[in-house]
Amino acid sequence: MSLEVYVFIKEVNIPTAESWQASIDRAGFPMTFAPGFEPLKDKGFVPCTFDGVAAGFEYVLSEIDEVASSYPNLQEKVRGYDSVVTFRWGSRLRECAVALLAASSLTDSVSGFMYEPQEGLEIQSSQALEYASRTLMDLRAMMKRFPKR
Repeated sequence: MSLEVYVFIKEVNIPTAESWQASIDRAGFPMTFAPGFEPLKDKGFVPCTFDGVAAGFEYVLSEIDEVASSYPNLQEKVRGYDSVVTFRWGSRLRECAVALLAASSLTDSVSGFMYEPQEGLEIQSSQALEYASRTLMDLRAMMKRFPKR
């Protein structure tokens, strides 16, 4: 089973990998994109590191209609955005961590809107880094309890 989080954005605001990484670094998040990631062109698995250990997530940039039509409750909230980035991961906690850290830093840096459909969480750009920090604490606790995940 895979999990997803969506970040609704204006495509013109998609950062370069370098500026996105700078946002992640400023937030103090322990993840790094592998060299060669191109946010406007790439689709599929994005290799990263989390605390220096290999991790990654699936990344898809698409037009907003593909996702927004599946969530009618979001129609008003995502008006004004033209694109959505889907972050997808499996059961590994490190993959969850890098996906949520990347999604949160993107949401914050481009004034996007993040939606986590598993729990129905709607996260404004002003809340994104706090959400990521809280989630990171929870994930670290789970990693200690379940080190092989």
